[in-house]
Amino acid sequence: MPYLTQLKGQFTQYQLNHISGFSSVHAIRLYELFTQYKRLGDRYISVEDLKKWLQLEDKYERYNNLNQWVLLPALSEINEKSDLFAKYEPIKKGRKIVGIEFSITYEKTVKKRPKFPHKNKYGKFVKLDRIDPKMSSAKYGNYARDCLKILEDFYSNIEDVPNEDLLYYWIFFAVNQSHKSKLGSKNTFADELRQRGYKIAGCELVKLEK
Repeated sequence: MPYLTQLKGQFTQYQLNHISGFSSVHAIRLYELFTQYKRLGDRYISVEDLKKWLQLEDKYERYNNLNQWVLLPALSEINEKSDLFAKYEPIKKGRKIVGIEFSITYEKTVKKRPKFPHKNKYGKFVKLDRIDPKMSSAKYGNYARDCLKILEDFYSNIEDVPNEDLLYYWIFFAVNQSHKSKLGSKNTFADELRQRGYKIAGCELVKLEK
């Protein structure tokens, strides 16, 4: 998404990991707005100013249309895919809706992935070959199989997978190419990391040069 590319200098990598899953520019712009005053909790903004922020000055003259086609889908994405949770209430002046009060919670509780089993469970020689992962020890192969199951049970969308676990996916696939994932192949995870500005070298994440 071109607009997301423009914002890379304005967000932390942590925030980019959340908004990279957004399909709506409106969701990105609202997220950008919310992060500017997330510590306030509640914030009022006029409909006019909100439309300017969303670059919709000449569209959606009726609030009902703005709500249906912009606010509802954008807030749904933010609440489902990001670290923020937002509610809103239209504010009337007479019979006309003139503004919106947003209630924003920052760092909502996020369910954490279960921990991988300890390598000691598999014996003494649980070794990853970082130069050629498929040459790793057989015991590491067993470890990779069990860890991959944990990842598969936890994640449903590749957009929700943090960079570290994308790397784990890639490693576990590289160790044994017969492994399968509902999220894609080894190349799928490498491509996702590349889109986020990283490559894999020696089974480590390396930031791509701009």
